[in-house]
Amino acid sequence: MLQFDVTMSRLKEEYGVDAIYESVDCSTARWVGSSDEKKLDEFTRRYKPSLAYDTAEALTFMAPDKWRLNYIMKEWPEINFYETREHI
Repeated sequence: MLQFDVTMSRLKEEYGVDAIYESVDCSTARWVGSSDEKKLDEFTRRYKPSLAYDTAEALTFMAPDKWRLNYIMKEWPEINFYETREHI
């Protein structure tokens, strides 16, 4: 956490910006896609709190741990989970 404290301090001192940080329950992420738009929409609705878009607007699933990621991958065979965005 020290690096965040330093960043927050510099933001305050150099730019006059107050910042806060909070921990996120994410240890691994995968870019997701599917040729089945209906299933992708269903997945997106189901896991909305665990989804984000990267800087290229590619949909990314964030899992709290590897076990949970593997479980969800088995439960959603219609969804492709990619380790790198280049595979989308």
